[in-house]
Parts: sequence; structure tokens; C-alpha cells
Amino acid sequence: MTRVELLFPIVFFVVVLAAGLVAPMSAGARPERVAIRLSCLDADQAALCRALIQALALAAPGTVIVRVPAGQERPLRPKDLGVALMIEADPLRARLRWQGAEGAASAGPALALPADAKDLIAASPGLQKRLAALTASNPSKTGDR
Repeated sequence: MTRVELLFPIVFFVVVLAAGLVAPMSAGARPERVAIRLSCLDADQAALCRALIQALALAAPGTVIVRVPAGQERPLRPKDLGVALMIEADPLRARLRWQGAEGAASAGPALALPADAKDLIAASPGLQKRLAALTASNPSKTGDR
């Protein structure tokens, strides 16, 4: 027997073994993270919107927060959540409106401005429950971005 004939079974075994290890890793590709689609309707409230992004990230670790234009916050995927920062002019107040992919929208109470983003979330227990559910269903709960 030649050297090649002797090495062939060993090389074949290594290749088959490597293929068996690679296939499960590629089949277990990292699932998409849950998204929060956020719209901030009032350009004058940019600082509140930025604070809201941070507050949502803390309330639902591991989610991806995506800024979208007004009216486009409705989720595209079943596990995602849409959130809109609503500003009322007279008197100047802010509230949060949220909805899941099923389309039913809910709104929290209006708080006088200047309002804190964390207070807007805290004043909306329904939103808090949705954020907790997002975190529980999210494949990446570590908060890594």
C-alpha cells in the first residue's frame, strides 16, 4: 500500500468529522433580536426622544431600538413592539402610545413637560408589561448591541 492509500481513511474521517461539527453551528445561526420601533413626532422634543431610547434600552435589555418616521411605528414582526412619543400642545404634555403586531394600540397618561422618559414608562404599566415580555422572549437578553 502506498502512503496515500494509508492516509486516505484518516483524512476522510477528519473531513467527515469536521463537516458534522460545522453543520450544526451554521444551522444554529443567531436568531434575530426583538425590535422596538420608536417614533418621536415632535422635533422640538429631541432630547426627550434620546432619553426615551436610553430608558427603553434599560427597560428591555437585548432589544434593538429602531427610530422610524411618525406613523411607521407599527411592528413588522409578531414579537416586535411599536412605541410613539406623543406631544400635546395645550397644555404642553407628553404621553407614550404602544402597539404590538396584532394592531391594538394602547396609551399611557399624559405627563406635563418637561417630563422624564423613565417617568413616561413608569406611568404606563401596560407598556412595562409589554417590555418585560419582549425581554423574556428575546434570544439575546444580555443587552449587548
